[in-house]
Amino acid sequence: MKTIQSLLQNKARLTLGYLLCIALALLFEASELHLIYGIAFSFSSIFLLFAVSLFGVRLGLLAGVITQLFSFFFLHHPAFEWIGLLEIAGVGLLNRKKPGRLLVWDSIYWLLIGLPLMFAIYYGFYKFVSDELILMLLFALSNGLFNALIVDILLKYLPLFHWFGLVKERERTYSYSKVLFHLSIMAVALPSLLYIVMNSWYSEKLSIQNSRQLAVNTANSINQELNQWGAENILGIRLKGRIQVGYLQELVNKYTSEQLFRIVITDRSNNVLAADRQSYKLNQIYDWKSGNNVVGLDDNFYQVLPDRETAALPAQQWREGSYIYENAVARMPLHVYIDIPIRHYQVSVFAQYLSQLWYLLLFAAAAAATALYLSRVLVHGLSKLATSTTDLPEKLKQMKEIEWPSSRVSEITSLTYNFRQMSLNLMSMFHQAQDMNQRLQEQTDKLRLSEEKLHQLAFYDILTGLPNRLYFTTYLQSLLLEAAQAPKQVAVMFADLNRFKQINDTLGHDIGDLLLKEIGERFARSVEESCKLFRIGGDEFVIVIEDASDAKAAAVARSMFAALEEPIRLMESPLYSSVSIGISMFPRDGDTMETIVKNADMAMYFAKSVGCSNSYQFYEEELKIRFSEEMMIDNGIQEALSNHQLTLHYQPKVDTVTGAISGIEALVRWEHPELGRISPDKFIPLAERSGIIYKIDEWVLKEACRQNKAWQDEGLPKVPVAVNISPLHFSQTNLLDMIHGALEESGLEESYLTLEITEGVFIENVELVIGIISRIRERGIHISIDDFGTGYSSLNQLQRLPISHVKLDRSFIRDIGGEPKKAAVAKAIIELAHSMNMTVVAEGVETAEESEYFTRCRCDELQGYYFSRPLPAPEFSRLLQRGNYAGLFAGGRTD
Repeated sequence: MKTIQSLLQNKARLTLGYLLCIALALLFEASELHLIYGIAFSFSSIFLLFAVSLFGVRLGLLAGVITQLFSFFFLHHPAFEWIGLLEIAGVGLLNRKKPGRLLVWDSIYWLLIGLPLMFAIYYGFYKFVSDELILMLLFALSNGLFNALIVDILLKYLPLFHWFGLVKERERTYSYSKVLFHLSIMAVALPSLLYIVMNSWYSEKLSIQNSRQLAVNTANSINQELNQWGAENILGIRLKGRIQVGYLQELVNKYTSEQLFRIVITDRSNNVLAADRQSYKLNQIYDWKSGNNVVGLDDNFYQVLPDRETAALPAQQWREGSYIYENAVARMPLHVYIDIPIRHYQVSVFAQYLSQLWYLLLFAAAAAATALYLSRVLVHGLSKLATSTTDLPEKLKQMKEIEWPSSRVSEITSLTYNFRQMSLNLMSMFHQAQDMNQRLQEQTDKLRLSEEKLHQLAFYDILTGLPNRLYFTTYLQSLLLEAAQAPKQVAVMFADLNRFKQINDTLGHDIGDLLLKEIGERFARSVEESCKLFRIGGDEFVIVIEDASDAKAAAVARSMFAALEEPIRLMESPLYSSVSIGISMFPRDGDTMETIVKNADMAMYFAKSVGCSNSYQFYEEELKIRFSEEMMIDNGIQEALSNHQLTLHYQPKVDTVTGAISGIEALVRWEHPELGRISPDKFIPLAERSGIIYKIDEWVLKEACRQNKAWQDEGLPKVPVAVNISPLHFSQTNLLDMIHGALEESGLEESYLTLEITEGVFIENVELVIGIISRIRERGIHISIDDFGTGYSSLNQLQRLPISHVKLDRSFIRDIGGEPKKAAVAKAIIELAHSMNMTVVAEGVETAEESEYFTRCRCDELQGYYFSRPLPAPEFSRLLQRGNYAGLFAGGRTD
């Protein structure tokens, strides 16, 4: 019976204790210790931690849920305070596994979960980090650790578990290190908390006094000027005359300080007559009490705060509040209102508090470290030290001399020194708080200027002033996220200047920079407002079009082409420039920024490869395949020579008189191990771009000379072999050495070598090219212009060129029988070349009709599939042995 009665009593005590924890949690949640401007200390978590420690995690969480529901629905506290439930759950679970370390678990929670989560919530609302945010985080950390410390101390030194019947009473023992640790931390925390509380109230009182004095002085100055007005002006005010209202506005403008306060003058019905901002219009009702919490602080002086709503930052309500002074003008039906925003004082106080909290946490950490050290030795004089630190903030504030204890124990001496240093720092903090307001405005201005300068350097190109690559990446990422939800298309256009490197190399980087600047300005003027222009480096520009279409992107490309039509005059010389543009569309060509950018760059690469002066290319899936193939080809060229993948095929040139083989053209072929045979039209341009063409041409020249010499040594007909040479060789100095080396190594006579060059070699520095060709001709080597009629030379230039052969391009030969004009041009070229003692070769002859026509026109040599396709050396050797195509010439030449 006694056992049942005892169990019932224990259950009743547990229930009563649990309900008491909930009641006290609700009471302290509703009675927060308000400091200043929305900053408050809450002690409700003390009783929730008690509940989770005494009654278990489930009941503790239930108490926390009840407290948070009460706080949210009845007190309208911010929703982020639900983070406190995570503290109760996390600390409760950890403390259940390893009890007795409540303060340690709470510290871990706040550092790893609580503070990062609060920061994420705040930053999600405001998108920036401010002193207010840091202050709220530090206050939350200090508040949480202080409450956990109180619970840890009470659980350690009060028999709470015994009172509620959870354990049997037994002799209690205390850890000296725990006692010293708790004492050291509390010696720092309690005085600092008291100092912060007293300083808060003092700061608020001081801000109210300063604000009222400022408002009264301003109102009195306005009254003095209004009292000088005559009866005519007073009557004008009653009638709301425009002149008198204008005088009032001038008066408001005269005394208004945009930084400290605002002024509003109304009539007796609160209709606005003059104000410092355009937000208040003439005759608008100035209803400053509606929708606000108004508290009277003094005669005609009020504290006005917006109605409290759930907000992320608790201090938001005060940031939007004001002190308002109301003054009725005696001789006139006027009210003068002085509106002083609280935020100016709030910023200063928050900066002061932020410094104090850093010091508090620093001192607390130092005190904890000191306590752990001193716990290892016997310490005396602690009571005297406690007496000296009692009411320490008040003593420091009153500048009382503090008697610090002396001790022969070094640990006590060290602890005393730490407290002395702390008191000096607290005094320094108090003096710093008085100087804070004076330096605040100057520091704010400097910070704003620094931020603007850093922003300009970080996000804009120094040369052109256009947004740079970092700005482009940030802007495009944001735009694509927005477009993905809309949905709408976004165009990314990569623009690369053609021949810019050549301009830089020939005219210098200074001219190149001036050119880039001018082109950037022209592009900026040419694009539409819906487009965003960037320079991402070198000669690369990017245009981003929001809500784009193919037609709109093409129109922007054409407008950029038009911007470059007029020459750019630099150093009194005109420069013409052109641009290649690649376009990709989101989300059609990719759903990520990396893909869209890569595809636009790929499209630009193919637009540049077209070779036109101005061109644009939309991205297509086929480009990716072509790009991959070209990459494989470009990478494979480096290994083609060393791995013996290049071979020479030979095609005969046939004399139209005798039908005998009168010449050979050596044509390079590439057998790729994966792609098979690759056309020279594909890999030769890539080889020229990479520079490997020099080694390829050298190998072709040596191999052709060696093979021709070998055939001659075998007794086969001696005919010249023609080798194609890239125009790039004429910009080098070793072309003659390369030719000499090939002839000397093979033993081939110079007269049996012909070099075929294209007309493109004469584009730049014609005189230099002619000089090199002349030196080659002097050695007895023949020079032939390949694909004549498709390039840059004219008939008039033929007489200046030291060449021996002219090869008509295939375009003059195809279907020549059905096109009289083409036949006439071809015949004229042949006659003109003959008049200058040049041999004419018609290449690409594929039909008997074409062969007969050019034979009749006295063309000297024919070449093409009609006679033979290009053959490997062994097969061509048998063709040389046969040596005559006389049977294919049905007609004959007409002399």
